[in-house]
Amino acid sequence: MEAIDEKERQELVDFGNRVKEIRRHFHLSQKEFGDALGLSASFISEVEAAKTKPGYEFFKNLTLIYNVNPNYLHKGEGKFFLAKAGAAESEPLPDCGANSEIVAEMLWYFKRSEIVKLSVLQYFKTFLFDRKSMIAEELEEYKKKEEKKGET
Repeated sequence: MEAIDEKERQELVDFGNRVKEIRRHFHLSQKEFGDALGLSASFISEVEAAKTKPGYEFFKNLTLIYNVNPNYLHKGEGKFFLAKAGAAESEPLPDCGANSEIVAEMLWYFKRSEIVKLSVLQYFKTFLFDRKSMIAEELEEYKKKEEKKGET
């Protein structure tokens, strides 16, 4: 790592401490945390110990996957987590399987852009209206499956 001044060094130490705080909040080992972010436990260890400065992808994935306030992560300012409507502040984003990353990104834009919000809502309203019976059938099947799970 290139030579950095004392202020930059302290910022890196503080950043590493915030990353560790987030990881510990979710009661995850460095390996579990790294796996969720697509990184090794040793990389997480180096970030937490201020031995390496992570790049944009690390920052983006950490904020999206764990719903962490980017200002808090970067500068220690603001609330720990971004508020989500109807959810606990410390709750990570729901698992949407292979679509989790794009759903997280869509929610990020949805929260911050009126244009995105209006476009998504308009599409959603049209989609629901056009496919009302198909969606009702799918929800009925889901309800039956959930009831069967409750019986076992």
